[in-house]
Amino acid sequence: MASRRDIVRGGVALAALAVAPFGATLAGTATEARRTRATRNADLVIVDRAFREAERFALEAAALGLDVQTFDGDVARVWMDTLEPRLRAGPLAVAGLTAPGTAFCLETLARGYGATPRTRHEHARGSVARFEPLLAAAARTDAALPPYAHVARADGAAPAFLTWLIATRD
Repeated sequence: MASRRDIVRGGVALAALAVAPFGATLAGTATEARRTRATRNADLVIVDRAFREAERFALEAAALGLDVQTFDGDVARVWMDTLEPRLRAGPLAVAGLTAPGTAFCLETLARGYGATPRTRHEHARGSVARFEPLLAAAARTDAALPPYAHVARADGAAPAFLTWLIATRD
């Protein structure tokens, strides 16, 4: 029997189809992959649909059976409804494809739950963002990453988007 939560999720998924051209494919891929979920180093993936590169990244993560949450520019709803409650519940590894400012905000907010950034990759607009390189970073146990590379560079040119991984220590 369907619960209210299932009905609400279904409504959200239908609404997302109108906004995200890859929503239907993403949902189908995630459902299939969850049946054969393998051990992995990430639990949740957050993707900003504002980037053209987001579709490939999200589909790649969904094919691995990961929970993929998408948003359009403002990550607040994903933080409040999904990310913060899951961080509060226990250990979590979160990967993402977002703007640099969004990644910075999520790192800062997640720090209060014992999460630290494990890796960040800068990407120029139009570049290919792969999900697999983030998985190896989840196993890292060293200290937090140095400051954002584009801030430290003399040219100060910000990347179009980042792929990143934030994780709590087990």
